[in-house]
Amino acid sequence: MNGNARYVFDTNVLVSALIFENSKPGRAFRYALQNGQILLSLEEK
Repeated sequence: MNGNARYVFDTNVLVSALIFENSKPGRAFRYALQNGQILLSLEEK
């Protein structure tokens, strides 16, 4: 892949990815880290 892919994850997916490394969310998150950009939204103040 060319690195232009962008990924957005729900908070529940991120928590599952961090707790269970070999789960589907964990594999998806690692794939996104290696193959594209993970987009974040920041809290407005």
